[in-house]
Order: sequence, then structure tokens, then C-alpha cells
Amino acid sequence: MNINFLDNIEKAKAILRNRCPTTTCASMVASYCEKRGSKKEAIEFLLMAGKKEEAFILAQSHGEMETYAQFLQNYTNDDVMKIAQYYEGKSQWGEAAKNYEKAQNHSRALKLYLQGGEEYYPNAIKMIGTVKNDNLTNILLDFLMGAGGDGIPKDPLYTYQVYRGLGMLKEAAKIAITIAEQDQEQGNYKTAHTMLYETYKDMKDNNLAINWDLYMKLMVLHSYIIVRRVVKLNEHKDAARLLNRICKNISQFPAHAVNILTTAVVEATRAVLKFYAYQWSCVLVRPEYRTQIAEKYKSNIENIARKPVKEKEDLDQPKNPCPFCKVIKGKKIVFLRQFFVGNGPRI
Repeated sequence: MNINFLDNIEKAKAILRNRCPTTTCASMVASYCEKRGSKKEAIEFLLMAGKKEEAFILAQSHGEMETYAQFLQNYTNDDVMKIAQYYEGKSQWGEAAKNYEKAQNHSRALKLYLQGGEEYYPNAIKMIGTVKNDNLTNILLDFLMGAGGDGIPKDPLYTYQVYRGLGMLKEAAKIAITIAEQDQEQGNYKTAHTMLYETYKDMKDNNLAINWDLYMKLMVLHSYIIVRRVVKLNEHKDAARLLNRICKNISQFPAHAVNILTTAVVEATRAVLKFYAYQWSCVLVRPEYRTQIAEKYKSNIENIARKPVKEKEDLDQPKNPCPFCKVIKGKKIVFLRQFFVGNGPRI
């Protein structure tokens, strides 16, 4: 009555959905919607009526495959394969790949994810981490390293994500160090710190031996991240010690070497650690750095560099026992306290 005589399609749809969800009623509503040009609703109700083939043809004819996929219930692999083939025919590689993956055709899905470009690399990585197929993993790694596909090496971050997703943490750690070094060269210290810390935490959670390079680089970077807070707290001795550690690895901070060395001299002077101040002022007056020193610090730094200091005053630096063996071992560097400050473990 609502369809044929009252032209009240909204009430008819409400009756269908809430009171009489039969295939006959669904077919009637679908027919009405199609005649009125409402293709999306027609597809929905054709599927409700169990007429998958008619709904697919309508979706295919009017570019409404997304609607068809949205309302498709109790689907088979063949149903999803048809959707994938439709998108592939339209050169929509990412959508095709998603449906091939849904249909358990992982080989085809991987090929199309990679063909779809960088936007779909995370989808491919996630799928490989779930499927854990050695052959597909090798294909993906070859592609990312430039040995397959277009022959161009991709961002090593993707390779890192593959190894991490597969639980190959030792391999992930090696790549994490490489990526962190690249970030440090560009001055992206927080990004590098996050990358190394995530890897460190993964390995620790899985009871794996921590790579020494990873351990040391994380420690130096973490010292850099927290030193500003320590300076603001007026803990000048602690700040000078942290900066001393950073300056010993100044090559890891090429973009900000002069600023770091200058701050090290300033903090060492405030802490009355003359040896540290002299040591880093001597580095600053070298030709490669001297012209970059800020004018307000230049004369003081030059004066400090002219007065040699032979004895190191910080020999009495307090040391905490090793968190594992409880023994204090001279100058051996350990993570003294394993708890969080900000985004990482405090050193």
C-alpha cells in the first residue's frame, strides 16, 4: 500500500526493516528505489532480498561497488574476488588489494598493494605480519630494498616495520640504528630517540640481549632529551655531566654541535667543574667551530681555553650500583634507574 498507492517509501522501508524483513518485501522496495534512481538503496535492498547477482550488476553499472561491499552479508571468497577484480579492472590497486586480501589471495594482494604506491605500503606490511609467509616476506623485503619492482630502495622505516611486525627484533634493531643516525644528521633528535627507545623496549620485553650500539646511542640521545629539563631545575652539576657525555659523542649532533658545546662550557662553569669547561672550550676554539660561537660567549670561552686545567674535579662523581648485579664497577655506564620521565627511561 505504501509503495503502490501512498508513495510513502520511508514508511515502507521502516516496515521492512523493523516488522517484515522478508525477501519479497525487500525486492519490492529495491524495485521502487531503482525506478526512482536511488541506486545505493536499491543495491542495499537487493542484497537484503538475497539477489547478490542483480545487486552486483547494478553496482558495477553505476560505480557503486563501495555500497555493494558495505551491505554484502554472508559473503564467500568468490563474492569478494568479484569485487577485487572490479577494482583491479578500474586500476584502483589499493581497493583491489584489500579485497584480494579479504579473499585470502595474499600473493595477488601484495602485488597490488605495492603497485598502489607508498600509500599502501603499511597495508602490505600489516598483511605480511599477519600471514607470516616466508615467500611473500622475501618479495616484500626485496621490493623495499630496491631489488624488485622499480629497483628504487624505499624508506628504511618500512623495512624496520616489516622486521618488527614479524618479531625479528635483532634485524629491526640494526635498521633502527641506521634510521636514527639519519634523523640525527637532520637534527630530528626526538624522532631518533623514539625509534631507538621503541626498539629497546621491544627487545627488553622479549628478553633479548640489547645491541650495544643501540644501548649507547639511546643513552646519549636520552641524555640530550632530558638535559634541558635538568638545566631548568638549576641542577648544574648533573647538567654538566650529561653534557659531558653528549659532547664526547658530538659527532652524533652535527646540526647543533656549537650550541651543545657552548652550553656544556656554560653549565660546567656554573657547576665549578673547571676541567669540563676547559676541555670543551678547547674544542670550541678549533677553526671549524670558532666562527660559529655566539658573540656573547666568545670572549669567555677563549679565556677559559687559554688557562689549562690538569686535574679533573669530578672524580668523586656518585655512582649507583648496577641494577642487575648490585655492584658498582668504576666508570662502567649503566641505566641507573629504569623508570619513565616524559617519553623515555631516565638515566
